[in-house]
Amino acid sequence: MMELVLSCGYILCFLLLHIQTTLAQEGFVSIDCCSSSNATTNEPNTKICWISDNDLFGNDKGKCKSINYYENARIFENEFGNKWCYNLTTTKGRDYLIRGTFLHGHILRSSNDTFFNISIDATSIAQVDSSIDPVEVESVFRATKQYIDFCLVRGKGNAYISKLELRPLIDDLVYLSSDPSRVLKVVNRVDLGNKHGVIRYPTDRNDRIWKVDKAQKHGTPISSNVKVRNNAKTSIPLQVLQTALTDDKRLQFGFDNIDTGDNEYMIALYFLELDDSVSIGQRVFDIYINGILGGEAGSNYREIVLSFTANQFLNVNLIKVADGSEFGPICNAYEVLQLHSWVQGTLQEDVDAITEVKNELVSQNPKNELWESWIGDPCLPLPWKGLFCIPNNQGSFIITNLDLSWTNLQRSLPSTVTKLINLERLDVSHNELVGSIPDSFSSMPHLTR
Repeated sequence: MMELVLSCGYILCFLLLHIQTTLAQEGFVSIDCCSSSNATTNEPNTKICWISDNDLFGNDKGKCKSINYYENARIFENEFGNKWCYNLTTTKGRDYLIRGTFLHGHILRSSNDTFFNISIDATSIAQVDSSIDPVEVESVFRATKQYIDFCLVRGKGNAYISKLELRPLIDDLVYLSSDPSRVLKVVNRVDLGNKHGVIRYPTDRNDRIWKVDKAQKHGTPISSNVKVRNNAKTSIPLQVLQTALTDDKRLQFGFDNIDTGDNEYMIALYFLELDDSVSIGQRVFDIYINGILGGEAGSNYREIVLSFTANQFLNVNLIKVADGSEFGPICNAYEVLQLHSWVQGTLQEDVDAITEVKNELVSQNPKNELWESWIGDPCLPLPWKGLFCIPNNQGSFIITNLDLSWTNLQRSLPSTVTKLINLERLDVSHNELVGSIPDSFSSMPHLTR
């Protein structure tokens, strides 16, 4: 695993930021791939402190490419590795946002049809297509252990990444309130009526990026400095709520970036009345998701979260009710998220055991690229080369085969292999081992050969 070690430069940068501003970044991890190891970057608008990833890797660190003065990318092309992972520290039970940025695919790709997949631990969440630029892959998850692996999983051609961000979520947010066993991939997050540009940290304490919908053709943008009535707590910044779109009859939002196949989604819609002349009950409208009535809304402050299944397309319509409403619909912001179930991955006992095996192999056989490439979850989404895994009765995966043949393995057989209690087959042929097989291997309950 590539452990995140905070350098003295990062600590100094954090201390300087703490002096400059009272807006804390506690828990923020901001990685600027391939930047100088001795430098930290203090972003002028956000005051976010960026660090390099140069010290996070062993021999399997890929190569760096400078795109321009401000942007770099790390490219992974090792023939041995199935995935390349950033191992980041988390607090078990806490909700996080994680965001990877993939720039200039048309420059970095090794072929026109280059693609690779993104996983959080064992859960696949997205595919990066090099023909699309830029690509942001952002997810919300609840940590189930003390670390998270953000992995680039081999597809076709080289994998690459420019930035990686981890943010602990500090407000009472809607994302995982009903089902914390999900991983939510952000499809869209839009600040409606905003004509001025992106809103993020420090305006949004969680550093969610609220974008302008430049393609929105319908509706009238409005803005106001109105406050939320009775000082009600909001889960998104007031600045986002102070702009909106409205229409006399209907607002319509269409999305063409929905995956093929029946997938689960949720949409969070945010409403706040910006017209002081509109009283409660004068603006009432129905919400339709792909033609199906999802709910009813008014224009006092409200957050509505709806779940649904979609395939390739998504249409959201806010339609003024036929009777009893004087004004048409309003909407201030929305988020669309795709729902993924957590994949349990490899049984933790097997993870611990194979990690010990890896460490022993690397220490006895330095600079072996195969074992250096063993990172992330051992079995999923793709197994480490040399491993074969099967699911057990509890939904996890266990390691049953370990193939170390033709790997230039020298000296003795790793003693830690005996900790792989589910191992059925071990192949160490065509190597340069010395000595005999230790007696301890005879006690392995399932090993047959």
